[in-house]
Amino acid sequence: MDPRTWARRAFWLFATLHLTVWTLVPIWIQPNPPLDAVEVVAWGHQWQLGYQKHPPLVAWLAEAARVLGGSHGLWSLYALGQVCVVTAFWAVWRLGLEIASPWIALGAVLVLEATGRYTWMTLEFNHSLVTFPLFALTALFVYRALAEGRLRWWLAAGCSFGAGLMAKYTILLQGVAIAAFLVSSREARRRAAGPGPYLAVGVTALIVLPHVVWLAAHGFPTIAYAIERGHSRAGAIGHLVNPLDFLGRQLLMLEFIFIALLMLLAWPLRLRPVSPSEQFTRRFLLVVGLGPGLLLLLVSAVTGLRLRAVWGMPLWSAIGVLTLFSFETRSRTETLRRAAFGCVVFAAVNVLLAFAEAAEPYLHENGLRTQFPGRLLAERVVESWDRRFAGPLPLVGGERWIAGNVAFWAPSRPSVLTNGGLGSASLDEAACPWTSIDDFKRRGGALVWSIEHEGERLPAELRALFPNAEPLPPLALPWQTGARVPPVRIGVALVPPVAPSR
Repeated sequence: MDPRTWARRAFWLFATLHLTVWTLVPIWIQPNPPLDAVEVVAWGHQWQLGYQKHPPLVAWLAEAARVLGGSHGLWSLYALGQVCVVTAFWAVWRLGLEIASPWIALGAVLVLEATGRYTWMTLEFNHSLVTFPLFALTALFVYRALAEGRLRWWLAAGCSFGAGLMAKYTILLQGVAIAAFLVSSREARRRAAGPGPYLAVGVTALIVLPHVVWLAAHGFPTIAYAIERGHSRAGAIGHLVNPLDFLGRQLLMLEFIFIALLMLLAWPLRLRPVSPSEQFTRRFLLVVGLGPGLLLLLVSAVTGLRLRAVWGMPLWSAIGVLTLFSFETRSRTETLRRAAFGCVVFAAVNVLLAFAEAAEPYLHENGLRTQFPGRLLAERVVESWDRRFAGPLPLVGGERWIAGNVAFWAPSRPSVLTNGGLGSASLDEAACPWTSIDDFKRRGGALVWSIEHEGERLPAELRALFPNAEPLPPLALPWQTGARVPPVRIGVALVPPVAPSR
């Protein structure tokens, strides 16, 4: 059998198994959506051109998946997350085929299964997850554009990069790295000569223009959020500590990949001799494989910005291709055998880690958000509303996590009025521009809060805003786990609509 055909079949078998396993695992151990998934679905239900924290693409995708999933909306979210991962695998695989042998390309993908970055850390549908394929696709399309000189690949690169900006601004790091490479490399300038790069930039601009207009109209809230999130109180030492802390966390999270790669490399380690054209390819791989991460470290060192470990999730997909292309590897047969063995072992370890995390309540008697009784809470709130008022529940306000769960599971899919934090039921209209306090007073809705954090009475701020709110008996709901965890206690009050009640 032709090696490319054999490797292609092996890749799609691996991709299918990954998609199946990592869609079923969260369905089994996460009966309730994680925090980020709850939030982006609440945003996406409003179909805005931007949100307080992030650009809109991820929220739109989450809402589309929620609609597709219907009343059992979780499976579609989990499946969509793994489609993102498998698409990133495909882009890495195709890039590997462009520059190396089929078994090197296959090995570069299989080693990614070793890390939690592409397995149990992908069970929460969020912005970092959606940027996985967009980073990888942009690298693939730019390489093809430089290798073939065809405008269609510059067009594709502009589309993937623009979509990446509409998902999360982190992909700007890749754009800066590639732009610096095109400017600084004589060979890259020669290959990029012509209208191609301008076409890519133009397409990117067209894709992000509506969001940029929205940003300007709303005072650039996403930029303010990113700066606030990365604010460091470490002072001058933060310029050193913060980038080193981020680098250490990234290395720790990638250690299984390094172990898997060492299994495939020849010993002693030595660089592979390359031809002049391959030297260009290796420089390109260095740029897309390490450039974004190094730029992020540089930003932190210069500004003192505190980097969250999750920001590094999409940065390292090309690390396997770069390593296997640059160093001498073992024989074809041994490389494939070791890659397959390592993939199976590390995949099993990562599945066990996912189940171990789900078993945490048995050790600490604290429920996880993915075991929160969100569906039961929504049922109780909706039942109370239906007994008292005509028409479906239109709005839910209060604590972000609790209100988001009601909005996720309630059949009427109510809009949310909450705030940007957790633990407080205070309302922030800037965080939810699709509605307002006056709108809530007119249409009515449900207010929810954590009794543990704010007591049984309706919080004072909400009492002042909604003096006609009707408090209900506190809810005590069991967590979705067999562990002995005290029930979650939630306060609920109903705000009557202006329209006459039954």
